[in-house]
Amino acid sequence: MTATCPAGTQLLSGGYALSSDLIQVTASKADDTNPGQRDVTATGPTGLLPGTVTAYAYCTTP
Repeated sequence: MTATCPAGTQLLSGGYALSSDLIQVTASKADDTNPGQRDVTATGPTGLLPGTVTAYAYCTTP
């Protein structure tokens, strides 16, 4: 899942929301190649996601 800042802004921070306790987040970080994006990687039992993951990007104007 990816959250992207609008054009003309910069990523300040980010996070995620999970719809199920069965989901395990394995990574939540700024994208290495696009600094305006926040990437969240998650998995669930047997590799399936038993719910939803929402990525958030908190952006600021430089």
